[in-house]
Amino acid sequence: MTELMPPANWYADPEGSGRWRYWDGAAWTGVYLNQDEPGPSVWKQYWDRAKPVLFAGGVIGMAVCLALGSGAFIFFLVLAWWGFPEEDSPHKLRYAVPYFGAIVVGVGIHAGIGYGLGIAACGTVAYLAGAWRDRLPQQLIWTLMAFSLAGAGVLFFASSDLWR
Repeated sequence: MTELMPPANWYADPEGSGRWRYWDGAAWTGVYLNQDEPGPSVWKQYWDRAKPVLFAGGVIGMAVCLALGSGAFIFFLVLAWWGFPEEDSPHKLRYAVPYFGAIVVGVGIHAGIGYGLGIAACGTVAYLAGAWRDRLPQQLIWTLMAFSLAGAGVLFFASSDLWR
């Protein structure tokens, strides 16, 4: 029996150099390409598929835990954060809306609509300050963000069971 050999072509270097190496149909040549292997790794492919599921599960869990007054929301907060897209993704706003919406709805159900709307206002100011970073003075942006995040923190802890 003869072993079928792959056709002559460029393949990932079997020695693990991270480059492509030319297979002439019978043996490896000494000719390399200096580029990385093509395509994402298996881990990257599955991680990209898992991120939206992690995000959705984290957002739903956050809203439920906040509505019930449970401290377990921190676990779901981390889970949702792992599901957030990369820094350069154009879908950041699409992901930010349900993320902050879950916080507003959860706190609104647990502590009252006033707290939920207060956190929504603080989050909106922080987001707009970040979105208008090219149009506003830098000190004003940091001031708006600091006050809005501090305000959201005060509203959140005032509405939680930790202080009651």
